[in-house]
Parts: sequence; structure tokens; C-alpha cells
Amino acid sequence: MFDSDEMEDIPESDEATFALHALCEAKAMTAATLGATAVICGAWVWATFSDKPTSDTRETLKTEGFKWANQKGKWYFAGKPRANRRPKSYEYIAARYGEEEVRARRIA
Repeated sequence: MFDSDEMEDIPESDEATFALHALCEAKAMTAATLGATAVICGAWVWATFSDKPTSDTRETLKTEGFKWANQKGKWYFAGKPRANRRPKSYEYIAARYGEEEVRARRIA
């Protein structure tokens, strides 16, 4: 996550990109604290669980803006809605935009 000193170094034209990435990081952290493997791919967050999440966890994900992608078997948060509506495989998305795994922080 970026700190306030790094924010000052970002050109004004990149502020929207910075804000979008910060939003995605926050959503990924939420998913990770719920027990998911959370990955940021471009402006999207993908959350994968080893087992089916509990109903409370699913409701929390929905409240946070996540949706279920049945064909991919993953939860996703679209930080920026896609312009074209043709579905893409997760592998295509990850290859195109890269992956950044986010891990939950442990409190000592």
C-alpha cells in the first residue's frame, strides 16, 4: 500500500490510477482477511477460497462489491467496469495485466 509521502510524488494525471489501485488493495485485503487468496489483476481483484465460504463470508463479499464468476470459480471485484462484454479467461486476464497477490496482515 502507498503511504502519504509516495502520494506527493505521483503526478496529478496519475491520481485516478493511484486511487483505483488503492481501492483494489483495500478490497483485496478485505478478501484476504476473510480467508481468500486475493490477487489484483489490473483494475480487478480476484478472490479464491480453498473451500466454499460460509454464508456470512459470502454476504460480506457481496456487501464489499464482490460478485461470483461461476465459469472461473472465483469471486471478483471490478474496480473499473470493463468496456467490452466478451468474457475472458482468468489466464488471459492474468497474462495481460499481471498478478499481485495480497496477503492478510497479522496483528501481533
